[in-house]
Amino acid sequence: MKKPFQLWLLFIVTIQLHAQTGSFVNGIFIAPPGATIVLQNSNADILSLVTKKDTSVAGRIVFKFPKSLAAGAKYNVSVKTGPAGMVSKITNGNGVLAQTGNGVKVECDYKYDLVSRSTKDANFSTFYEGGSPVVAGGNNEEGRYVAFVSNSEKFGGTSGKHRQIFWRDRNTGKTMLVSRGTKGEEGDNDSYAPSMSMDGHTMAFESNATNLIDGDKNGVKDVFVWDSSTGKIQRVSIGPGGVEANGESFEPSLSTGEIAYTSSASNLVPGVDAGSMVNVYWRNLTTGEQKIISVDYKTRKGGGGSRPSISMVSGDSTKIAFHSASPDLVRGDNNGFWDIFLYSKNKPLKRISLTYKGEERNQGNESATRDVRPSISGNGRYVAFTTTATNMVPDDKNNSQDVFVVDTWNSTIVRVSVDSKGIEGNGDTPIGQGEKIAISYDGKWTAFNSKAKNLGAPDYNFFMHNIDTGETRAVTTGSDGCLTTQPVMSINASYVVFGMCPKLDSRFQSSGIFAAYTGIAGTRFSDQSEVIKK
Repeated sequence: MKKPFQLWLLFIVTIQLHAQTGSFVNGIFIAPPGATIVLQNSNADILSLVTKKDTSVAGRIVFKFPKSLAAGAKYNVSVKTGPAGMVSKITNGNGVLAQTGNGVKVECDYKYDLVSRSTKDANFSTFYEGGSPVVAGGNNEEGRYVAFVSNSEKFGGTSGKHRQIFWRDRNTGKTMLVSRGTKGEEGDNDSYAPSMSMDGHTMAFESNATNLIDGDKNGVKDVFVWDSSTGKIQRVSIGPGGVEANGESFEPSLSTGEIAYTSSASNLVPGVDAGSMVNVYWRNLTTGEQKIISVDYKTRKGGGGSRPSISMVSGDSTKIAFHSASPDLVRGDNNGFWDIFLYSKNKPLKRISLTYKGEERNQGNESATRDVRPSISGNGRYVAFTTTATNMVPDDKNNSQDVFVVDTWNSTIVRVSVDSKGIEGNGDTPIGQGEKIAISYDGKWTAFNSKAKNLGAPDYNFFMHNIDTGETRAVTTGSDGCLTTQPVMSINASYVVFGMCPKLDSRFQSSGIFAAYTGIAGTRFSDQSEVIKK
């Protein structure tokens, strides 16, 4: 039985170089059924390729340009005509034919791919029905997996009575209900806040549902972890011996074999007083080891914290950034405001929301207890957060919320809500107070929405910024003042995933959650296709 049409496109051209005179530029073309591309070499040698329409997965065509080239000749491969609505990326597209082979890769994917759709595109979850997107997938399939929340009626076979968690494989087109009961039924209450492992096969989320596992009787929100290979769900916000939490647990942030989350419970670990504030916890999902990390340095008890963001590197290299308004987590906290802290395994807790001079920041025009969501890069080095403070960097004069990235290795800080010339944004970035900022694995790229009108597109659009080059680019340009969600980013910044009310994907008449291919790195299809000879 044929698989449904795969809504994606990837072109890979690999140049094979031969030692003999009269060599040809050879390559491989990969695309969905019936796709057409026109390639050119040095603006002269033209090649048109079309994949078969009846292939069940990607068509792959081994080809060579018609004109032979002498050894030592220069080549320059480019896309003469690409498909509409696509973004193309060319890697190593020019060089000199020599005895040692080197390759050119040309990749394309949809500029905007509507991902909040069911298997076989039977139903769609609009922007107003869905949210909280996350994206995952390793280097060979970056951005392949997405997850989101939806209460759309009939979406994925659900009733729409409660918010549910869905996971989608963008390459196979399969969308699955994650927040499923022990008998296969939908969750009997709302679920929120999905967080995926880097490979996309494990997901954490918070839920008020009571039927996801047997014996859920505490009557409060819990944190659960789902495994895509087995479909099984386990509750991880538990105390010693598996005792149920006596308070709500939420805001999970998942890494490889580890998780951080927030809880108001007092029985998860020793040292938390009943009725105290919420705290941040770390848990090893394999051994069950668990500890509180938002610790008062004087009492060594829970000092208060929330909004954890855990690094993708784990074990002894685990890093967790979190928010707290407590003045007692580190010595010398005298500003009376919220701060961002960094937990490093076997190291003292560190406050990182300091100015470029290493001083405490001023209040700006925000409340002292504003809820701010930090985000940490996958490698654990960089942390992004937002504030209206005016002394974080020199010449902050816009009187607006800005986005800052701190290098935790050397305590330097930069403002990224600026244009490519370094001019500060003329409106709040991001749009919402303290919203979480998307950040790449290496911390070089960030993504955010903005009310600024001078970042390269009108206000209420999405933007990216590179801290090394200073480049700011628009991810969207036509929001027309529409509402948006917080964005997330794939590991190498190939994809920015977000919710938006315009209908960005021309193939479907629906708003929703979109994955935008940026062309910064490779696509999600590196290992996907079957070979079809030309």
